[in-house]
Amino acid sequence: FGIKFDPASSHAVVRNCVFEYCRAGIALPSHSLVEWCEHTYPGFYEFSEEVRQRNGGELRTYPLVKDYHPGNWYESGIADYAYGMESPPVNCEFRYNFMHELFDGEGLGNFDDSESHHNVYLHCYDNSVELEGWQKGFASRNLRFHHNLLLSCPGAPISHQNPEELEGPHYVYRNVIYGYDAHGWNPWVFIKSKCYGKGNGFYYYQNLFWAESAELYWNEREWPQEWLDSFAFKNNIFVVTERFARPTGPVDSEQRFEAAGNIVVSPAADRAILSALLREGGRQLSQPEELVLRNPGKLDFALLPGSPAVDAGV
Repeated sequence: FGIKFDPASSHAVVRNCVFEYCRAGIALPSHSLVEWCEHTYPGFYEFSEEVRQRNGGELRTYPLVKDYHPGNWYESGIADYAYGMESPPVNCEFRYNFMHELFDGEGLGNFDDSESHHNVYLHCYDNSVELEGWQKGFASRNLRFHHNLLLSCPGAPISHQNPEELEGPHYVYRNVIYGYDAHGWNPWVFIKSKCYGKGNGFYYYQNLFWAESAELYWNEREWPQEWLDSFAFKNNIFVVTERFARPTGPVDSEQRFEAAGNIVVSPAADRAILSALLREGGRQLSQPEELVLRNPGKLDFALLPGSPAVDAGV
């Protein structure tokens, strides 16, 4: 840890700090605020890019970290739970932070009744944000993740993965998830999910997902599918310019989640995921230009007059 608070030292404020070369920036207690901070492993992007070029353009950062090194020494994020806590910290807020050149950007799931908003995540090679904790009794309850910019995540930008403990609910809304460069245009999935149906709701509202090819969520065949009943996708825009694939798993599992008011921009979307997302007022477009956005090349995704997305939601 860069800064380690005792669990009893609640109501901490961490502001304008830079954390480099530490697995977790902060061990944070309850009722705390983290703002205008930066967490990074300087050089991690350049190293990953050299590895990519030496492997024929294939990004190999994930197997390098997970298979080559013993232990998960690169996994955590800007903040984590304080060792010795018997229950998760509560009522914490993360805002205006910059997480980049990391394996995982932020571990919001180590907290309950907390939120993270108006942050930027760039080149987080596993997950930009993990909405799960792995300590016994840490159920990641009542979390809000909103108004964030997630750039170039080759793994899964957003993760809900803890089959034993995860409960939620999780509210993920008004975020932009954008491929950005060669490291992030073809993520493994947009959402990494595994909670065995115990979830109290995973609500995705008014987000923009943009990649060249992707699957929507992780849905392995051997896992129970009940967790899909807890997902809702409403008023989102999905731009997948090459191949929007059907999630791996049992046939018709896509019909389990709730959907309404989504727009899918994809010339080659799999029919199963397309029909599932376009239920209840959804719409399909063929090319990103049809969205009529101000300047997506400069990360300005504002809807201009005449965009079919204006007032299109439920």
